Amino acid sequence: MLEPGSCHACVVPYRPSLTDSELSKVATSQAGVIARGQLLAIGYTDSMIRSNVTGRRWNRLLPGVYHTVTGTPSFRSWLWAAHLYAGTDSSLFGRTALQAWRLVPIGWPIHVAVTADRRLGPPPSGLVVHRLRENRPVGLTVGCPPASAVQYALLDAVMAATDPQAVTSLVTAVCQKRRSTAGEIELVASSKPRLRHRSLLLTLLAEIRDGATTVLEIPAMRKIFRAHGLPTGVGQVRELQDGKTVVRDRVFQDYGLVVEFDGRLGHDDPRGRMRDHRRDNAVVLSGRTTLRFGWADVYHEACEAAVQAAAVLRSRGWTGEVSRCGPGCRIRQGTT
Repeated sequence: MLEPGSCHACVVPYRPSLTDSELSKVATSQAGVIARGQLLAIGYTDSMIRSNVTGRRWNRLLPGVYHTVTGTPSFRSWLWAAHLYAGTDSSLFGRTALQAWRLVPIGWPIHVAVTADRRLGPPPSGLVVHRLRENRPVGLTVGCPPASAVQYALLDAVMAATDPQAVTSLVTAVCQKRRSTAGEIELVASSKPRLRHRSLLLTLLAEIRDGATTVLEIPAMRKIFRAHGLPTGVGQVRELQDGKTVVRDRVFQDYGLVVEFDGRLGHDDPRGRMRDHRRDNAVVLSGRTTLRFGWADVYHEACEAAVQAAAVLRSRGWTGEVSRCGPGCRIRQGTT
C-alpha cells in the first residue's frame, strides 16, 4: 500500500502556541491525519515528531504525513494523507473523486491531481499523481479533501475505464443519484477534444435523457429495443400502487406493456422477489402485461429477448417490423 519516503507536506498559517487542542483541531478535521508543515506551524519540532513516531503514538502514512489517533487508518484518512502529501493545491481525481462524492465504492489506488508545475518525487505505491495543465472546478466533499467537480471526475474515470460495462456503471451511478445531469456532462465532454469512449458516453447520456437510469436499463434499451427496431416506451414512470408511489422502469402506454430490469441488488433476496411479484401482479390487475429482463437477457440473449418483447407488442396492436441487429443477429426474418 502507500509507503513512506521524502516529505512534501502542506503548511497552515502559523500558530504561536503549542497545545493539544490545536493538534486535535487540525487532525480531527482531516480524519486524524496531519502534515509535518502543519505540526511545525503549531509549535512542534522535528525531534518531537520523531519521538511520537518512534514511540508509536503516531503512524507515518506517507512522507511527512502522520496518523495521530489510535486504530487503523480509515480510507478517508488515506485520502487526506494523499492530499497533504501532494500539497494544498492538489485535489482528488477521477474515480477517487467519485469515491469522495460517495458515488462509487471505495478502492485503491488513490488518484490525486496537481498543477503541471508541481514538483514531486516518484509517488509511493498505491498513489497515482496526475498533472493538470487546465484549471477545473473543485468541490468540498463531506469529511474528505477537495475533489474534482463531479462532471470532470466522471469523465476522467470514463477515460480510464477498460470496458463498456464499466463506463455504463460510472455514468449511471452519477446520473441515478442526481449528482449531475446528462446535459451538464455533455457540456464538459464537448470541451475535451480527446475523450476515450466518447461515442458510448454520448449514447448513454442520450438514453438517460430519454428516462433510462439503471445500469441494466440503458444497455437493455440499446441492445434489445433500439437495435431491433422496437418501440422504446417511456422510462421511469411514477404510478400509485396500494397507496404508494412506485417507479416502473419502462412503460409502453400505447400497448399496455410494462418492462422491468433486474439489474441491481435487491431482486435476489426473498423480500426483493416478493416485492417484484407484487409489482408484476399489480400491473396484471391493471390490465397490462409485464416483461422482466435480467443480465443474461441483455448481454447474452438480447435477440431472444427482442423476440419476446415483439410478440407481446404485436399481440397488443403493434404493427411494426422487427429489424436484425447485425450480421450475427439470431432473429430469423419473419420470426415475429
